[in-house]
This record gives sequence, structure tokens and C-alpha cells, in this order.
Amino acid sequence: TIEALLDEKEVPPEKYEHFLTILQFSRKMAAHHEESAEPSPTNDGNQELGLLSDNNLNDQLLLVSSLADKNIRPFFNEIEE
Repeated sequence: TIEALLDEKEVPPEKYEHFLTILQFSRKMAAHHEESAEPSPTNDGNQELGLLSDNNLNDQLLLVSSLADKNIRPFFNEIEE
């Protein structure tokens, strides 16, 4: 929808950057969802997301959003941290 609005120049000039940012985030989220790589287990049997290893807030949000349809119990300590 955002692509169509941008292509048809239906976005007000003052909102163009905002819509472009949303479009880029959506594309990145879709690409991340397609990858849907499962986190690898750690030595103690728990799984680790690597949530804190990435300082990019957008990447962290993408990772957290990928948990929407998963059991988060193995990741609870890391999420809480």
C-alpha cells in the first residue's frame, strides 16, 4: 500500500520521509520473516536470541516481533534482561 502511494505521488511532501522509513522497515521485517531462522540452543539447553548483541533498535524489534507465534519460555530470561 505504501509503495503504491509513493508511486502515485499521493503522499504529502512533508510526510514523504516518514512513509519511506515505514516502507523500508516493512521490507526489512518481511525479509526477516521469510528467513525465519530458528535460534540455536546454548550449552545449558536454553535457547538464546542474541537480542542484546545487536544495538540496532529496529533489528531488535524485528527479532522480538518474530516471536509473536512462538513459545517465548526458552527466551524469557533474555527478554526480561
